[in-house]
Amino acid sequence: MLMYAYMDVGGRATQEPKPRINTTHVPPCINTLQTAAETNNRGQQTLYIESKKVTTLSLDRDHQVIIINPDIMPEADEFDFWGHIFLHQDEISIGEFSQGADRHMLRFHYRNCPFELHFEYYGDNLWIAASGAQSELLLENLTDYLSAS
Repeated sequence: MLMYAYMDVGGRATQEPKPRINTTHVPPCINTLQTAAETNNRGQQTLYIESKKVTTLSLDRDHQVIIINPDIMPEADEFDFWGHIFLHQDEISIGEFSQGADRHMLRFHYRNCPFELHFEYYGDNLWIAASGAQSELLLENLTDYLSAS
């Protein structure tokens, strides 16, 4: 699957048909297939990136989490960017990001139910946890939804 990334000046990642990243830094966790750059009339450079989403998901029913196995694990300082790109879907709204010494979390909603995307840097672990009983009922649907996109 091809995924397009866009990073606006404020640092919020989104996706759109014509990807634009207003930075010359492309995190190594983004598997880049093709890049192109252009400069506008004010001298600002835009880097276009086309990348391949190489991530597998598995539902762990015993622990009620979705295990995420990316081809390339994001670095700690790239997780917020990676998480915004990974979760940028029509049925998902992204919320608060929190960061600790070796663990980060990005809150989001899927079908109006809260979830958390977790990243543990030292263990190279990525997973999605449900936040409540209603969310737990949607874990399998969320796994299928993210796997299909």
